[in-house]
Amino acid sequence: MKSKIYNFILFISIIAFYVVCFFVYKDIKKIYECKNTYDEIKKQCVSEKTTQNDNKKIAWDKLYKLNSDIVAWIEIPDTPIDYPVLKSENYDYYLSHDIHKEYSKFGAIFIDQRLYNNPFESKNFIVYGHNMGHWTDVMFGSLMEYKEKKYFDKHKYVYLYTPKIRETYQIVSVREVSSSSDAYNIDFEKGEFKNWINNVISKSIYPCTDNVGNVKHIMTLSTCTYGENRLVMHCIPT
Repeated sequence: MKSKIYNFILFISIIAFYVVCFFVYKDIKKIYECKNTYDEIKKQCVSEKTTQNDNKKIAWDKLYKLNSDIVAWIEIPDTPIDYPVLKSENYDYYLSHDIHKEYSKFGAIFIDQRLYNNPFESKNFIVYGHNMGHWTDVMFGSLMEYKEKKYFDKHKYVYLYTPKIRETYQIVSVREVSSSSDAYNIDFEKGEFKNWINNVISKSIYPCTDNVGNVKHIMTLSTCTYGENRLVMHCIPT
C-alpha cells in the first residue's frame, strides 16, 4: 500500500514538474521573441553609435511606418533600456500591446496619456514601462537595479531622441512611491515646480546630486515594483 502511495505521489510530482517546465519555457520563449522584435527594429531603423558621444542615427520615417504613435526613442547607455517611446489616449493600451499593436503582456514603453496632444510641453515628461523582472532584460525591469547606488554610479545618464534633437538627462532622484504620488504631477502653479523638484530630490532613496540649478522641465521614468508600489526615476536635462 505504501509503495502505491509513493508511486502515485512520484507520478504527480513528475507531472507537476513538467507542467512548470512547460510554462517556464513559454515565458522564456516570449521574452526572446520580445527581444528579437526590438532587435529587428533596431537593425532596420537605427544606426548604432561608433563612440559613446555619438548620436544614434534613427530612420524616423521607417519607425512611423511601423507605428505612427512613436514620439521618441529612449536609451540608458550600457543597460538593456533602448526602446522607441509611444503615446496613446488610453493609459491601458500599451500596457498590453506591443509596438505592432498586437497583444503582449510585455506591453511597450509609453508616455502618460495626459501628454498625448503635447508630449514635450509638460514640465514633467512621464514615461512608463513594465517591470518584467530585471533578469529578463525586457522593458523597464532593469530600472530595479537603481535601488542600488553602485548601479546608479555607473549609469547616471539617460538619452531621449526625437526627430529634432538628442537630449541628455541626468538622474537626480530614485524613489519608491504609490500610484497617487506627487511623482506623477504634470500641472504646476507659478513657483511650485522648483519646490516640487527640490522635494523629489530630498526623497531619493540615496543622494544623486547636490544641486540641480535652474530646471525648466524634468523626465520621470516609472515602473512597477514587486509589490504594490512603483519605482520612479526623475531626470533633468544637462
